[in-house]
Amino acid sequence: MPKEIFKRAVLALLFLTLFFGGLYFAGGFLKPLSVALLLAFVLLPVGRWLENKGLDRLWSSLICVMIFIAVLAGIGGLVAYQGQQFGEQYTELKEQASESFDEVTKKAADRLGLSKDELVEKMRTNSLSSIKSVLQRTIMGISSSMADLMLIIVYIFAFLYYRRHFKKFFIKLFHEERREKITGILQESIDAALLYLRGKVILIGILAVCYSIGLTLIGIQFGVFYGILAALLSIIPYIGNIIGGGLPLFTALLSGNTTGALMVIGLFTVIQFIESYILTPQIVGKKVDLHPLITILSVVLGGSLWGVVGMIIAIPYLGITMVILQYIPKMEPYAFLLKENED
Repeated sequence: MPKEIFKRAVLALLFLTLFFGGLYFAGGFLKPLSVALLLAFVLLPVGRWLENKGLDRLWSSLICVMIFIAVLAGIGGLVAYQGQQFGEQYTELKEQASESFDEVTKKAADRLGLSKDELVEKMRTNSLSSIKSVLQRTIMGISSSMADLMLIIVYIFAFLYYRRHFKKFFIKLFHEERREKITGILQESIDAALLYLRGKVILIGILAVCYSIGLTLIGIQFGVFYGILAALLSIIPYIGNIIGGGLPLFTALLSGNTTGALMVIGLFTVIQFIESYILTPQIVGKKVDLHPLITILSVVLGGSLWGVVGMIIAIPYLGITMVILQYIPKMEPYAFLLKENED
């Protein structure tokens, strides 16, 4: 018996090593494919609705892709418009930043026993190489992201247009007497991912409105932009909320508005509480009923494997995995481990 347990443990460890190692090394190929599949799930109800209205599948798939492109263009247009507004107020912001920088450097120089000019020169020398490196990585990242975006658009169309073909292929992998059950499992898995993603889209819309109104009332510059950006960043579990709240907080501190900075912290704290305990349970529901610890671990693991993309898609794919595991008798204990509801 100990030898059998040891053998199973070694096999399980080997499988996990090969599986996650494969995900890591094939990330360049799998990341756009995985994102496109989830986006296809989001657009699937639209495609079905169009087809029920008598539209051909080719045109329904094309319209879904055009909707996705339009949403991206809208977000890009908002960012461009806000960048223009930022440029118009650049002089004012630069003066505020210069005053804040002078105060900080003066205090830091006094603590280090240096003159202000010596400290500034050291900072400038050390930062030039860092800025150059950051710019190079940013340009490479943008180029890679644009290439991935083009692939995602193509994959979305393919998943929507050929979805029945892929579904039939998957069902044909099993014996005929099990195909009806497999069809039900497949549909429930898709529903789990779809419900989570649809709920997330609704939550992003609600958060965008709440953050934008709150930041505007507080008097934060570019409040609407920061509100929408914070809502979009909330799709990144845990870290997105910190970044989304940090940007308007930094803007308030930069302008010397200490009261506004405290109000920003209070606004994000209250909205996050409402989202976690009221909006998420009501909108997303319990379809993706994952244990909180497993959720955190999956997000951390996803980030280690695929960066930000891995953090975003970890939860819906883990929800799909849980649905599949609970229908496999030998895997039911693992499905129980992933679930929050012990009943």
